[in-house]
Amino acid sequence: MGNLSGFRNFFRTAQWITPQRSRLYCLLFLVLISAMIGGLLVTSHSGIDANGKILGTDFISFWAASDLALHGHPADVYQMHAHEAQQLKIFPQASQSGYTAFFYPPLFLLICLPLAVFPYLVSLCLWLSVTGYACWRAVKGFLPEKTSWVFVASFPAIFINILHGQNAFLTCALFAGAVYLLGKRPVVSGIFFGLLCFKPHLALCVPFALTMARQWRALCAFIMTVVVFVLVSWGLFGTATWLGFLQNIPFATATLEKNYVGYGKMVSIFAAVRLLHGSLFVSYFVQAVTAFLVFSVLMYIAFYRRASQATGVMLIITALVVTPFLLDYDLMLLAPVLAWLARQAQLHGFLPYERFLLAFAFLMPLFVRYLALSLNVPVGPVILLAVAYMVARRALGQTTVCLPRGVAVSPV
Repeated sequence: MGNLSGFRNFFRTAQWITPQRSRLYCLLFLVLISAMIGGLLVTSHSGIDANGKILGTDFISFWAASDLALHGHPADVYQMHAHEAQQLKIFPQASQSGYTAFFYPPLFLLICLPLAVFPYLVSLCLWLSVTGYACWRAVKGFLPEKTSWVFVASFPAIFINILHGQNAFLTCALFAGAVYLLGKRPVVSGIFFGLLCFKPHLALCVPFALTMARQWRALCAFIMTVVVFVLVSWGLFGTATWLGFLQNIPFATATLEKNYVGYGKMVSIFAAVRLLHGSLFVSYFVQAVTAFLVFSVLMYIAFYRRASQATGVMLIITALVVTPFLLDYDLMLLAPVLAWLARQAQLHGFLPYERFLLAFAFLMPLFVRYLALSLNVPVGPVILLAVAYMVARRALGQTTVCLPRGVAVSPV
């Protein structure tokens, strides 16, 4: 019985996860990942690494889209052959890497427009630097006091986004900034939420949460930003570009349903069920039921907590749970969520199992793809749901913590 109790406490309190030990492991990871990235750069030639892949892999899609738009052919971004030809024009030696599609609405094309003004590698560095700095500034407000830079810099999702040249830094900056400013500057918050619509599948819950929280100024700013965003992109790129995007939606759906991206690279509930050989119907059903449950919790929290950071953080984790199309670099959005949870633990003490789950969720981007691709074990959605539970538990003010009996802890 004593052994069972000790085993349970190993996870329940996780006292073995100390700040000193965690800092050491994070520092070791930083050294290793920096050496790996340095090795890729040193062994690369003309933008192609030793494995024959383009540096910044997915960024080629953004840069090629920008190049087409700047040369007066924005509608060709949504013509697969034209967009692929533009990518091969830049890197003809990378023909074996495959085609990187552009499924984003013309809203994102507007953001990408300046990229091809610079050479590819210069543009990639500027893209990651500018969006990375914006992400850091947005997440900074959620961090616990006196957080070591090692913990921030070693979050594995950072390096996944860098290696892919993706837009997760920008997504995180806008989402975290909007949440942080919701109770302080609702109009600016609404504008950030509106700009987030370049990834519409991550912004689906925003208007519902703002309505339930009675944040009318933020909601109006959100709607106006989306309208202006659409009109500007329409006026600049034309009707043909928007029609091309709409006509590409069936191809984007097929990419999800026919495993063109690879379910092992994804961390959604839908992808997990498909990886476990579930049918399309079962996968969509499980995704929909789970999404509805988490969304319902978000609505409850938004109604009672209104413009609190708890509402905003719950909105972020809900956005990650409800979409069936979620890749591992999108886990960058966990940064403000985990930072907020760590701050609450610093202020009020750790809840049962919270220390262990926080550490596990922090490391998740590091191993989730490997487990799914190599062992067919999709742990990503399970961890996301565990994080959603932790956020909801904090937001609803549960006061039980892993402290000696009799110690009072204030609700969040």
